[in-house]
Amino acid sequence: NQLHYLAHFDSLTGAANRRLFEDRCKQSIETAKRYDSCLALLSIDIDHFKKINDTLGHDGGDDFLIELVSRFQRSVRKEDTIARLGGDEFAILLPNVSGQDGAEVVARNILESITKPVTIKGNELIITSSIGITLCPEDASSYEALLKNADMAMYRAKNNGRNNIQFYCEDMNSEMIRQIEIEKDLRVALKEQQFSLHYQPIVDTKSGEIIALEALTRWNHPEKGVIMPDEFINIADQTGLLQQIGEWSINQLCAECKILSEQHVQELPIAFNLTRRQYNHPRLLQMLSDACETHRFNPKQLILELSENTLVQVGDDALKILRKLKSFGCLIAIDGFGTGSSSLNQLNALPIDIIKIDRSLVTSCLTNKQHRIILETLLTIAKQLGIKTFASGVETPAQEAFLQKNKCHYVQGFLYSQALSIGPLIDFLAKTDTQEGLHSGDQ
Repeated sequence: NQLHYLAHFDSLTGAANRRLFEDRCKQSIETAKRYDSCLALLSIDIDHFKKINDTLGHDGGDDFLIELVSRFQRSVRKEDTIARLGGDEFAILLPNVSGQDGAEVVARNILESITKPVTIKGNELIITSSIGITLCPEDASSYEALLKNADMAMYRAKNNGRNNIQFYCEDMNSEMIRQIEIEKDLRVALKEQQFSLHYQPIVDTKSGEIIALEALTRWNHPEKGVIMPDEFINIADQTGLLQQIGEWSINQLCAECKILSEQHVQELPIAFNLTRRQYNHPRLLQMLSDACETHRFNPKQLILELSENTLVQVGDDALKILRKLKSFGCLIAIDGFGTGSSSLNQLNALPIDIIKIDRSLVTSCLTNKQHRIILETLLTIAKQLGIKTFASGVETPAQEAFLQKNKCHYVQGFLYSQALSIGPLIDFLAKTDTQEGLHSGDQ
């Protein structure tokens, strides 16, 4: 009996293991075909489970998993099967369910039960999860296809901000194929150095002078032409390739800034965006230090842009990194401010130099009253706190006038210039040196 149990159940939680789950799914699929009924397969991943193991130890993580399965059991029927497929990866089989509506009711019960506070080793935790759902026979009629579909839906839930439910749909297959192709092409691009940097000027609203540049990575695909970051950054980040792209970009930035100075162009600070994974990478500071030392680049010229959501979740360790970056000489900017979840109290607590207003607020500030009020309020508060403000996405003189009126310090957008590669940038900067400024798009 014990051997049979160990062969079919997870020894820690008592949930079915992968072998038993597959067997029950295949039986339920045959039953669904015979009686023309519906079954659902749920793929469940615990958001940021690694943090529990890191902070409370593996014993704490085990205690949490035992409690988690207990909550699953209270959220489903007796005939449903809960399985632990590995680590914090769970799956649930719902046989004879009433289609999408029935599966969603169960999934929402599970989502709600998981988010209730749990006390582990005297610490109260609030955990969220990402759930993907697929239906049989609507989506597929084999165990392997259903499990793959549920996983794809679960990853869509994670990419959509976590703590939500996503149903499988056909376009996920084509999206998955696209991501695999991009990942394969990115590996070739790194090997063949298909990337380049473009720079977009940042302008002082009072003088109209260019006071900094933002470095933007471009992928020069041999067949598809220039690919913008929005199309490959997330995939590169998820696959770990962005660290290599970022290291190349930082070194290229330092090297090209040396070219700018050799062309007798004024030394300008350069803004560079970091993702959450890049910011939390243990070699971040060493990578920056090595690049600056190799190319004799002054780190005081570097502005690191971090997303609002990255800084919201800054813990003690990450805050130490932020202070080390400041000590190294970098300026710190919050990118896309105004649409995330950071509090005004955090603005005052973190060593921030600049807030970069999200372009969605800038482009709609003259047509959307709510956005206009939010933008005016953010600019006023930043001024009171002594933090510089920077608005991106400026495209019209009217937007520029609004930002000038509300004392925004710096602006960027197509009104002044598109992003330029190093050659055209040198010519552009030489030309603007002979002009009074770039107000109202008179480049």
